[in-house]
Amino acid sequence: MQREGLEGRFFLRSKILPEEDPSGFLNRMLHYRAAHTRDQIIELLGSSSGRLAWSFPSRLDVAKAMFPRALPEMDGLVHGYTRFPLFSPFLVKATRRRLYMHHRKEGYSSVAQSFGLLDRARFGICLKCVQEDLQKTKGGFAYWRRAHLIPGVAYCVVHQELLYTLCESCELGHRRNSEPVYPGPKCLCGKAVQRMVKPKRQKSEDALLAIDAMAVELMQGKCPVMVEPGLIPMHARGYLLRQAHPNFVHLLRESTGLLNQVIGGEALALLNVRGHTVERLLGRLGDGLHLINPRQNIAFVYTVFGGWPGLKEEVDLRAQDVEAYEASGQHVPKRIRVGKDTKSDLIRRFNNLDDRELKERRRSARDFIQAALKANRCLTRTELFRMRGGKTHYLFALYMDEAWFLKALPRIVLTAPRQREVSVRAAFPGLKPTGKDADFAERIYEVCDALLETNPLKRITRACLLNNSRNESIKGWAEKSPSVREALEACVDSDEEFIERRLGYVCEKVAEISILHPYALKSSYRGLSTLQIIQRIKRALTWLKKHSG
Repeated sequence: MQREGLEGRFFLRSKILPEEDPSGFLNRMLHYRAAHTRDQIIELLGSSSGRLAWSFPSRLDVAKAMFPRALPEMDGLVHGYTRFPLFSPFLVKATRRRLYMHHRKEGYSSVAQSFGLLDRARFGICLKCVQEDLQKTKGGFAYWRRAHLIPGVAYCVVHQELLYTLCESCELGHRRNSEPVYPGPKCLCGKAVQRMVKPKRQKSEDALLAIDAMAVELMQGKCPVMVEPGLIPMHARGYLLRQAHPNFVHLLRESTGLLNQVIGGEALALLNVRGHTVERLLGRLGDGLHLINPRQNIAFVYTVFGGWPGLKEEVDLRAQDVEAYEASGQHVPKRIRVGKDTKSDLIRRFNNLDDRELKERRRSARDFIQAALKANRCLTRTELFRMRGGKTHYLFALYMDEAWFLKALPRIVLTAPRQREVSVRAAFPGLKPTGKDADFAERIYEVCDALLETNPLKRITRACLLNNSRNESIKGWAEKSPSVREALEACVDSDEEFIERRLGYVCEKVAEISILHPYALKSSYRGLSTLQIIQRIKRALTWLKKHSG
């Protein structure tokens, strides 16, 4: 069968829909109008690989020749209907040209790994989009959107709903299926489709949704910044250096901590972000190659700048005065002392100060120590000495203001609060004697994960996390350690987090029974008050109890 004049032969008048994937368009048109099996579709496309390419479609010049009226010009087809605008900003000119020619011509083998793709392509299905398509389109059909086929994407940005996909067996074996694949509530095997990802924490869900929204903005040309290779690492380094303490700069440590704080470990695992990845995000590897994975770069922009507008402000700031911007980001290394000052050297240096300087040093030392005591009433001299900037004030007060220092911070035995802290360590022998209680903080996270796994409908309270600890009845003992206090703040449920987790659990369980039921869609809960949401969740739980069998 000749492919020339295929459009006229089969009277194909339907044009490609906005944001429709080219492979999905060919799949739909050839199945409805010309062919009825996968082999016939492949034969009409003239492909020798025996399959359609979804993430990086190729041979679009053949598709354009087959449907000259239904498809736009080649540049418009590549930029407006493929994921080329999402990957191209992070590629150098030669690689970008290679990707463009892959879409247009025959294509390359192992193209996914060549262009920074770690996540395999998956069929993303938004059930709300499917419902709208069936109502709006002529003849009632659903079509594949290019935003739902971005490798690694988890959410529909339009409806803010989790995407569904085929089961693992059908997803890996769809190429051997005799019928084309279309988005819908049923899998190829006849069962219900399943969720793409199942985040347990609300912070992970919010971060992934924001990252996917930024990716769609970049792909659709709505990003306010002209992204180029190396632009994100350069401005991220400048921003982090400018915000860091002048005597304490460790970009890798700062970036890793910021990623865990803003996105969270669960979302980072879904994004495949590891320690080596953070180094490449900062552009610190010796080979000079920047990370080209789009979603990982976008996640870094979201973490550091909060979104595209924040990055644009940083780009505009650098454009105003490049030299001043780069000078502000240069780190001056901390001065390294050759020898350690003795007590007599310090006293001699302090005595050489004039009266005005001595009075200023005394006032500064007293203000610093009083502020530290106000923040921690159980402060010890050792802790004051180890505080950032505390060593200088500690030594001056010890040698030059001894009477006031002895009264403000006496050198005595352990007070009652300090004895409680020691007893806490005795209650948990596994804790390291560093004062940070890192092991006990890790235990809190483990208890939280176990509660989320066994009973997601239960509210996580402070009492649940500190249960079975010997000192749980002592008021305020856990908050004395910064790491334990941080763990409690991260794990204890607020009202909003508790409602969101119950809502996510209910939607997931209802979808397992009836995927199109209103209780299964988060969008049906939007616009309601908090009391209305709680009541709707209770009704959904009653429905689940009735239909769970």
